[in-house]
Amino acid sequence: MINQDLEDVADWMNCSVDELNINIKQEPISKFMRQIKEMYSTYDEFPQDAERTGIISSLIKQGEDPFPIYVEANDPYNFVMEGRHRMVAFWQLGMESIPVAYVSKKELSEGIISEARRDSVILVDFQPAHYTEEFGYIEAMEAAINYINEKQPSVTVFFNGEDVAEDRAGDVAQHYVDMGLDEDLVYNIDFKEKIYGWFRAWMSYGVSEATITKVARYMVMNNFNDSREIEEEIFLELVGDDFDDNMYNDALYLPEISIADLKSLSGSLLGGGGRHECLQEIQMLMNAFNIKYKLVNGWIYG
Repeated sequence: MINQDLEDVADWMNCSVDELNINIKQEPISKFMRQIKEMYSTYDEFPQDAERTGIISSLIKQGEDPFPIYVEANDPYNFVMEGRHRMVAFWQLGMESIPVAYVSKKELSEGIISEARRDSVILVDFQPAHYTEEFGYIEAMEAAINYINEKQPSVTVFFNGEDVAEDRAGDVAQHYVDMGLDEDLVYNIDFKEKIYGWFRAWMSYGVSEATITKVARYMVMNNFNDSREIEEEIFLELVGDDFDDNMYNDALYLPEISIADLKSLSGSLLGGGGRHECLQEIQMLMNAFNIKYKLVNGWIYG
C-alpha cells in the first residue's frame, strides 16, 4: 500500500516518486478534524468509503502499524492529499496522535527545468474575439508565435468558446496563421475551448487567491462543480473573513479542464491575457494543484 500511496502523492505533486522528500512526524489529530468531519459527512452518500474506512480500522485493531496521511510541506491549510479514509479511521479508533508525512519535491537543476519549459507552451485567449490593436495584444501574440515558429514546442491553446464569443477551434487556428504562425505547425497545437469566468466573480469581490484555491481544492476532492453544493457550515469555514453575500449568487465553479491534463503541462511557458482576467484564472487553477509554469512577460497582453 505504501508504494501506491507514494505514486498517488507524486501524481498530486506532479513529479516522480524519486523526486519526493518525505518527513514523517506525529501530530495531534485535532489539526485535521475539519477535514475528517467533512470526509465522514459523505459516508451516507458514499457507503463504499465507509466500508473502506472500516477495513482500515480492522487492520489497525489486528495490530498492523498505521500508515501516515500525506500533506504537502508548508501547506498553510494542511490539505490531506492521500490517506483521507485513513484519517477517519484514526478518529474512529480514538487516536489522539497520528502519523503525518510531510511531502516536498527535491530541487531539480535549473538546466533540467529550462529544458522542460522550452518544449511546452500554454497560451490563453489569443483569438479573433479578443483581437485588438491596443493593450499589447499584437506584440504579445507575435512574440509567442515567433517562439513557436523557431522552437516548435508542443502548444496548448485555451480560448473562450461560444458562451461569450463566436470563435471555434478552426477560427482560432486561422487567427494564429494570420498572425504569422507557420501553417504546418497548426497541427502541433491542441486547441481547447473553455467557458468564461469560473473564478472571475469572486476575484471582482476581492476574494483572496488563497481562499479561492482552498475552495477549488475542496470542490475537486468532493466532486463538486459549483461552490453552492458545499454545505453552508463548511462553506463559511472555508471562506472565513473573505465571505461576501454575493458568493451565493455568483458561485465559484470549476471549468471543464482536466486537472490531469494540466499536470502533464507542468513547467510550461505561459502567456496570453487578459493579465488580470482569463490568464489569471488559468494561473490560479494551476496554483491550486501545485502545477508549475513560467510566465513570459513579453507574451502577455492587457
